[in-house]
Amino acid sequence: RMFDVVVLLVILANTVLLCMNEPTQSAMDRDNAEMLSLAFVIVFNVEAVLKLIAHMRAYFKDPWNLLDFVTVIGSDVGVVVGIVTNGEGILAQILRGFRVLRVLRMARYVKFLRIMLAALSRILPGLLNVTALLALMIFIYSIVGVGLFGTVADGGSLGEDANFHSFGMAAMTLLRAATGEKWHEMMYDLVVDRPGCTRREQNVAELERDGPLGCGTILSYPFFVSFEVMTCIVVANLIIAVVISGFSHVREQDSLIMFHRQVAMLLKEWRRYDESWTGFLDLEAAVSILISIPPPVGFQGSKRKHVLHRMRMLRLHQETKVHIRDVMMICAQRSYLWMREEPEMDTETVHFDNEVLLAWIGAFPEVPYLDIYAENCVLIAHVIIAAHVMRFVKKKRTEWRIKKLERQAEIEREEREMEEAKRRPVSHLSIDTGDDTGGFPRPRDTGAGVGLDLGAEEAADDRPKTAEPLPPELQQWDPKMAAAPSVLVTQLTTPNEYEMPQLSPLPWPPILTPSRR
Repeated sequence: RMFDVVVLLVILANTVLLCMNEPTQSAMDRDNAEMLSLAFVIVFNVEAVLKLIAHMRAYFKDPWNLLDFVTVIGSDVGVVVGIVTNGEGILAQILRGFRVLRVLRMARYVKFLRIMLAALSRILPGLLNVTALLALMIFIYSIVGVGLFGTVADGGSLGEDANFHSFGMAAMTLLRAATGEKWHEMMYDLVVDRPGCTRREQNVAELERDGPLGCGTILSYPFFVSFEVMTCIVVANLIIAVVISGFSHVREQDSLIMFHRQVAMLLKEWRRYDESWTGFLDLEAAVSILISIPPPVGFQGSKRKHVLHRMRMLRLHQETKVHIRDVMMICAQRSYLWMREEPEMDTETVHFDNEVLLAWIGAFPEVPYLDIYAENCVLIAHVIIAAHVMRFVKKKRTEWRIKKLERQAEIEREEREMEEAKRRPVSHLSIDTGDDTGGFPRPRDTGAGVGLDLGAEEAADDRPKTAEPLPPELQQWDPKMAAAPSVLVTQLTTPNEYEMPQLSPLPWPPILTPSRR
């Protein structure tokens, strides 16, 4: 590889040297350029000799080696002829053209140049066919043009360089018109009548003596319009179609070559894991191999979960093993989509030719082939779905376990609070059920417990003794008349005016609910 890099640098330096050549170059600069060019020729000769020694006869089987060899031989002949003739003469100038071929050697190392040259060699036969069609059209239209405009007088754009007086000049005129250069002016000039023109047919003697003096004809319009349509539109589109077809074919061939190389890499790595060559490998080992191979065959640069998702239609054997037969089918489908620049996820939409599929399956008779939609066919997609379900169930179980623990902790906390509340003294509390309470139980703080002793006056009932008893339907406990001589009143919660208050957090065994009389 280092040798190729050095050769590429020498080719680039030779290209720069060719760009520096100009007619106004001084004698010293010209001599220095010749010395550098000779040094480059020596390097190219050394490269060719080393490759011949290394490859022997196989050297000439590579088209790029043939191009290199022809370039080197032409450069050597050019150097010898330049020394003998002192750089003068037509032969020496022609042989200098081999220096330009050295630039084409870069195509061996630059991919897009290699594709372009391969496409050029591919489209040459098609271009020759289109060129032959164009020549046939010019031939036909030249004959028709001489018959229609052979005696039309010159003038305007028509003259010695453009006319239809002979077949040769008519062909040259139509070739010029095929490029689109002023064809409409010639069409108009063949329609107009020149001063002194005649509509009488001239004989040979008059043509030789006076030259063509015929008047114009309106047939010039359909003649030139049809010719331009056939050449500039039809033939030009044919040329474009041939070029595009050639490039597409070369790209497909380049992709196929790359596919074969990657398949060879896949088989080599598979053989390294499967030494007995049974064709079966664990799914994890197969994924590791595919991640090490570049696309379209492999998944180099992708994560494991992405590889499994893209190969979800791959069949599984013995629960965790895959076979090389099925892996190669998936890789072929992905490569087909990759070459067509379609999404690689739609491998199930790619169908093999029946004969090819039967031949490929028949190469592995010991491996059962099941349709992917069969009930007993297990795919990687099934494993992926099962893994997602298991993760979901595990997540939900974890959430349920956490909620259960939280609920259990809350129950334990409540129990502890109940136990702590039972151990608190409650001798300062009493319940009044006398006539002054209307017959309803009412909590009363004597001030002997946790309440603050605010005095006997505050401990007494604040409600007037002469108050009229409430009607039976309103005989509920009135919180506004309740005696609360301590801070215990802050611990009373009253949902509404006519409900029994509840003590919190102090225990109140039990919570009494008043009933109507």
